[in-house]
Amino acid sequence: MNATPPVLPAGLPPGLASIFGGDIKNTDVPSIARAQLVELRTEIAGAIPRETDKLSKYHLQDVQERIKQALNPKQ
Repeated sequence: MNATPPVLPAGLPPGLASIFGGDIKNTDVPSIARAQLVELRTEIAGAIPRETDKLSKYHLQDVQERIKQALNPKQ
């Protein structure tokens, strides 16, 4: 039996659909996920300048970039 791949709204990380068992485009999940990513991005942007540990700063910068790509996948 071949399963149909889940339909994802634009900008939603692909792994999220598997958590909810398939098609989530008619739910509030994309809106909630996007809002949480935007909030986290804001917190990270504020934390980067205060971070003194080089590796922690690199980690935050990497996560910030991943969030940017998740929110704007075509850029």
